[in-house]
Amino acid sequence: MRPPGTSPAAGALVGRWTLVEPLGAGGMATVWRAAPLDGGPDVALKILHQTRITTEETRRMRREYLTLSRLELRTKEFRFASFHTAELLGGVVDTIRPIADRKHVTILQDLGEHGSEVFCDSEAFYQVVSNLLDNAVKYTPENSTITVGFRPVTKPDGASTIEFYVRDSGMGIPAEDQSRLFERFYRVDKARSRDLGGTGLGLAIVKHLVRAHGGDVRVESEIGQGATFFFTLPVDDVGIPEQAPASAAIL
Repeated sequence: MRPPGTSPAAGALVGRWTLVEPLGAGGMATVWRAAPLDGGPDVALKILHQTRITTEETRRMRREYLTLSRLELRTKEFRFASFHTAELLGGVVDTIRPIADRKHVTILQDLGEHGSEVFCDSEAFYQVVSNLLDNAVKYTPENSTITVGFRPVTKPDGASTIEFYVRDSGMGIPAEDQSRLFERFYRVDKARSRDLGGTGLGLAIVKHLVRAHGGDVRVESEIGQGATFFFTLPVDDVGIPEQAPASAAIL
């Protein structure tokens, strides 16, 4: 039975989370009971480390499930305003850089046109870019680079937008998988994705948040050449409603 006030798809998301969350505490409690009493501090530290990772992943799953549910139900609220593009992007990069540093991955910034502005919800922007950067760090080999940047783009209807991109140095994405990357729970390499962690919802959230801004998202990639993710946001206030539009519903 789905929670009251949710659509069937949203209920499925919440229901899936309720199945996942207890595994964190209960599963680790089982590990504790099964651990040998004479395992020593090394075993205890290993279990504590795994408990912390499991707890963090469970919290992330819950946040991402609820975000998708709100987007589907169009109850997700936004606070749109104009921001200096370079400052906004640089702020997100600064939060992700320590994670990249631990893997000896360098994040380069191509800050495009000086003084440009973008019209968006700053929290949604942070979630979009941090999701893309998090994926880029995971799939980029050690001692490699990731490049983030933006450039002004005029749409066919004359509207001014900013196109952002995140380019990794990973193994690339097969052409047959690229059209499905932004589906929830879709994984190109399921075994590797499990090893690297994540919920399988990050790119779906990126797509829906960008669409809620009236923007587009796409990927370009070749095997052995890494992948580049692009998304566009408006420069000016074009009358976007501060609740997710129907086009942002989960597919």
